[in-house]
Amino acid sequence: MAITIKSLRNGSYTAANTDANFYPASAGTFAQKSALVKNIRFVNTGSSSATVLLKVKQDTPTATRQLTPTITIPPNACLVIDDEVTLQGNTNSGTLRQAILITSTGSIDYVISGFERD
Repeated sequence: MAITIKSLRNGSYTAANTDANFYPASAGTFAQKSALVKNIRFVNTGSSSATVLLKVKQDTPTATRQLTPTITIPPNACLVIDDEVTLQGNTNSGTLRQAILITSTGSIDYVISGFERD
């Protein structure tokens, strides 16, 4: 079992999202590998305030839990969330698998850093 330190995902949002898959990226998917999210960095690239709200979603049994309150990011400001989040991954559906969801407004760039286990 190898553990890989990596940028788990990076990109940007320019429109409002509601419970969109944040990690892993594909809509409606769950982690295929176990992962530890070490930190998430958001930068508001817009001229008005942006907001983010993060949740963790579980496949079986189905559950969604809020990770953060709705956080406002001022224009041209950075938000770093350095609370670790562990995600259990599995390639089989109908098992305990997890994903991070995002609800956001405004223009934000992001980087998710952490570890992934093969």
